[in-house]
Amino acid sequence: MGIQIVWDDEARTIIRHVYKGRWTVSEYYALIDENYQQIDSVKHRVDIINDLREMISVPPNLVQAIRYAARRAHANEGINVLVASPLYVQVLVDAINKAIGGRTEVRHAPTLEKAYEIIARHRAENPQLYGEQPG
Repeated sequence: MGIQIVWDDEARTIIRHVYKGRWTVSEYYALIDENYQQIDSVKHRVDIINDLREMISVPPNLVQAIRYAARRAHANEGINVLVASPLYVQVLVDAINKAIGGRTEVRHAPTLEKAYEIIARHRAENPQLYGEQPG
């Protein structure tokens, strides 16, 4: 089934990655590259939701893929919220992000609604991060 990437709002402040069924590391690399092209198309901070609610499994070489994404964090990337991620994925993502000194703040949410709440709270607590970025 794979991974889809969509803008979540008309203002293009949230981008959502929707994981359906099984997916491959190649699909993930393509997603990351497209994600950063999309963020390049706007001049403001963009938060990311990784929606794993319909994911069946992860590929065996997930560690390498997570490292790839963490090392390429975009300057305008906001927080990254993983929705309905299995515990082992949460532990892997957090450990790799911490080990490489990732610039991206990663949060976890049990539902999509909770992810929106986390993003709204983060924006309210950090308004200086969401001003217009120089182009």
